[in-house]
This record gives sequence, structure tokens and C-alpha cells, in this order.
Amino acid sequence: KRGTMTKAYDAGVRCIANIIYTDCYDADMTVKYGITRSISNRLAKDLVNTYNSLCSGPVAVKDYLQALTKYRIKELGYKSAEWETPSGFPVSSERWMTSKRKVAVRICKKHIQLVYREVTNKPAVHEITSGISPNYIHSMDASHMSLVINRLRDQGITSFGAIHDSFSVHADDIDELLETTKDVFIKMYNCDVFADMCAQFVNCDDKFEIQEPTTGSLDLNKIKESEYFFC
Repeated sequence: KRGTMTKAYDAGVRCIANIIYTDCYDADMTVKYGITRSISNRLAKDLVNTYNSLCSGPVAVKDYLQALTKYRIKELGYKSAEWETPSGFPVSSERWMTSKRKVAVRICKKHIQLVYREVTNKPAVHEITSGISPNYIHSMDASHMSLVINRLRDQGITSFGAIHDSFSVHADDIDELLETTKDVFIKMYNCDVFADMCAQFVNCDDKFEIQEPTTGSLDLNKIKESEYFFC
């Protein structure tokens, strides 16, 4: 599970292999099932290949977001990735490069050299780019929940609970919650999402030439017919 989750953060085969081995070791499975570093590496390669094959759509969106972010920082001179969610919430994703510093101190007549890392004002492009896909999706999920809560309040429903992406209301308000959750979701995504990304990240700069991901044939309005659309 951790290997699959970290793939969204751009983790490579080596990182995922280490995660697989560590998790198996912590669960006392390495000896029991003969799981070695070499086997973990093969499993990691299989996981990455399967993920890229089965989840080609999400991978394409991730690559597009990363391209937008890299272009924004390297070519347009911004120091962070910024966007506004459909609920009007401003988001700023930033990480900074650090530089190694050394300082010598004297303690109990002994000279000790300490090393620390000092934060600079130079953006850490790789870290920002690696995290942009999950950060963007999380912001959209949070926006969806916020808009659902506001809509329910307008309908007179003021008791609402949430655990991550699981929503709850009193039993007699379940039907309203389900319909509202669907309606808000459809309204949020029934637009040109990729054009909005391009506008917000790089101001639709003419020199940004990366092609938008292709969309599928899903009719968002069909979501209204789904009995188990949301938890």
C-alpha cells in the first residue's frame, strides 16, 4: 500500500523497493517468506509497471501538473506553485533549498563542530514538483467538502461530520447528503479542468508547449445514477 501511495509523490523503483522491504521486515515477513532486497526490487518494478499501465490517466495528469509547476518556477521565475480552488481557497505549495553550515563551539574545554542546514530563499524545484499532484488533488477534495457543507447549510442541515473523505449527517438527512455530494462534484469538474490548471499555473503562456492530457468518455451527469458514488 505505501509503495502505491508514494508513487503519486513520484517515488521511483529504488524508493518503493526499500519501502516494500522495510514494511515486510517490520511485519516479520522477510524470514518467513524469504523476502530479500533483490525480491523487493523486482516487486517494486512490477508495481511501477502495473501502476503506469492501469492508472495511465492519473499518471498523465500528474506529469502535466509537474510540467506546469516546473515551467512556472524555472521559466516564469515564481518561487512556489499557487492556485485557487473552486471554493475560493488560495493554495501555495512551497519548499526551499537548504545549505550546509558549520559552527564550532567550546563545551567543557572541548571543541565541537556542529553542522546544520540553513533555509535559503531558493525554491526546491524537485520537492515542489514531486508533491504537486497529491497536493493539488487534496486541495480539490477539501474544496469539494467545503462546498458540500455550505450547500447543506443553505438547505438547513447544520450537523455534519467528516473523517478524511467520508461524510456523515443524521440518518434522516442521508438522501440530501448524497444528492448534494453528487451535484457539487459534477459542478466542480464539469468544465475544462486542464485549461484552468494552465491559466492558474503559467497564465496560459504561449511558450508552454506541453499537450494537455486527453479526457475519456465519462459523462459526469451519469454520476447522479450511482448508488455508491461516495462514502
